[in-house]
Amino acid sequence: MLKVGLPIALAIIMFGMGLGLTLADFMRVFSKPKAFLLGAGLQLVMLPLLVILLLFVFPHNPPLAAGLVILAACPGGVTSNILTYLARGDVALSVSLTAVISLLGFITVPLITDFALSNYMGEGAPELPIAKTMIGILLIITVPVALGMLVRKLNLSLAERMEKIFGPLSIFVL
Repeated sequence: MLKVGLPIALAIIMFGMGLGLTLADFMRVFSKPKAFLLGAGLQLVMLPLLVILLLFVFPHNPPLAAGLVILAACPGGVTSNILTYLARGDVALSVSLTAVISLLGFITVPLITDFALSNYMGEGAPELPIAKTMIGILLIITVPVALGMLVRKLNLSLAERMEKIFGPLSIFVL
């Protein structure tokens, strides 16, 4: 149930967010890239380095250490977008960070995961379906947001009515 229900719930939430976004929202983010570049740099570089530093200072058993580094390498995910949305924050920036970092994750996640597994677990390290995981993340984020944005572009009044339903639904699903 969780394997099917959770992705569907997250896709519903992302669709609801897409209903409130336009292409102009994303263009505004990239026309003022300071916040985007800062957020991306902190998540892609500083977060994994901070975890590695903390593990150097406070060593843990190998599986936990590898897991913490892998977790630090993962994209922010849908939850950050949901919380940004509920806090009336810059959803376009949050979704942009999640989407771009997920795209970059095809490179960063395998490299950092390989580092973590080889340095903390050695030859006993399990294999992770990273490509499958990243594709799933992209499908849960990108497709529903794009569909919501498409509905908004094609029929603004329908999108606004749907947004009134998806706002409370997102809170309930969360």
